[in-house]
Amino acid sequence: MPMTPRPVVRLLALALAVLTVTACTKTSPGETLPNGVKLVSKGVLTACTHLPAPPFESKDSTGKFIGFDMDLVDLIAKKLNLRSTFIDTPFEGIRSGSDLRTGKCDLAATGITITPRPSGPLWTSRSRTSTTPKDCW
Repeated sequence: MPMTPRPVVRLLALALAVLTVTACTKTSPGETLPNGVKLVSKGVLTACTHLPAPPFESKDSTGKFIGFDMDLVDLIAKKLNLRSTFIDTPFEGIRSGSDLRTGKCDLAATGITITPRPSGPLWTSRSRTSTTPKDCW
């Protein structure tokens, strides 16, 4: 089944946000990639998320993290020749940036409402999701 424009645009926007946040994470004892990005753990792209928010992030009956955000992080990790892992963490640690600053994770992959003036240290991409057909491709 082909992807509709809305998920494709969300994928691109989230990828940009993920790569931006990853580049801004705390120096840690993990690994530094050739492009200068520092990882929490060698060979692993660690993503913090806040569950559940299906279909974007949740767990299946076996406890495996599933959803659109997990699939996107898996694709980014594969492109970087890394494996991915996920941590379910309280949203405040993601919103405040403390999970990134303390080296808990390399990036945040979770839903967030983008306000006109986001507060805190997080950089977000411009929202590409829409609830009106006129805003779709």
